[in-house]
Amino acid sequence: MFPGPPPERPSAAPAPAEPELVEPLPEPPSTRSKPPTVAGVRARLNAPPSASRPFVTALVLVVSLALFVYFTAADVWQTTAVLVGVLFVHELGHYIGMRAFGYRDVKMFFIPFLGAAVSGRNHTAPPWQQGVVLLLGPLPGVALGCALLPVTQLDPVVAQAAFMLVLLNAFNLLPVPPLDGGRLLEVLLFNRYALLAAATRLAAAGVLFLIAFAINATPLGVLGGIMAATVPLVYRQGVGVAAFRRAHPDLPSDPADLTDEELAELIDLLNQMFKQGLSDRNATEWVRVLHGQAVTPVATAPQVFALLAAYAAGVVAAVGFFVVHFILTR
Repeated sequence: MFPGPPPERPSAAPAPAEPELVEPLPEPPSTRSKPPTVAGVRARLNAPPSASRPFVTALVLVVSLALFVYFTAADVWQTTAVLVGVLFVHELGHYIGMRAFGYRDVKMFFIPFLGAAVSGRNHTAPPWQQGVVLLLGPLPGVALGCALLPVTQLDPVVAQAAFMLVLLNAFNLLPVPPLDGGRLLEVLLFNRYALLAAATRLAAAGVLFLIAFAINATPLGVLGGIMAATVPLVYRQGVGVAAFRRAHPDLPSDPADLTDEELAELIDLLNQMFKQGLSDRNATEWVRVLHGQAVTPVATAPQVFALLAAYAAGVVAAVGFFVVHFILTR
């Protein structure tokens, strides 16, 4: 017999394979800004103010004016010229007031389809100064329009200028933020009370919606929507600033002198106000705003009375102008 094949040895169980090291997928980039830090905000607060750039300011004014005229003029150049002059007189009053009260980075510019504006920064300006700056826009225009009323019969261009001066500035005296009249009431009466400030903002948004619907003005409707969306922010800001003021009754006048603890509290408030986060740069500007609200005293009774009396005089003058204008043009 031939010997059979040797019996097969049972094969050993294969060793378990080494697990492959798989690198985890990178996390998708976050859309949230890096939270502001006390050190980053303090560095910006301590930085020297940027130098004034009059050329840039003038360039912004000229370019924005050119765009405003381009999108407004069409075939009505005379009306556009009068409108530009009326807007310039209005904003020049704000500009002079801001410069007189030490506002920084003051710029005047035109906004196509909306009008013109002046921007500036002075977060610790007392309410009476803010009120004067607000009234220096519409009151001179109303006064100038009323002064031109006796000669409106001599020249149609003068008549148009007088009517537009009073009409535009009377519109700005309406007690509806962000118009000058509404902002005046906010500064003097509502800013210290979060619920009143939010309710005023919501009512103003409703009024803008109604005006936009009545005169078919889409930009006013968009502005009303933006204001309505900011109502929760206004309320959280008012509540937070009031709590911060109560916790720190002896705050320094300069935000750069805030302690690390005080600065951290303001940054925490900003994180609650802006869920998407803020950069150090934007947080620094907001710290200045919140600090200014916390340290600025309320307007005294004589100051409130004087400013509201000037406001009422402007409203009465505008109404008187329209009554006389109606009688003269019948």
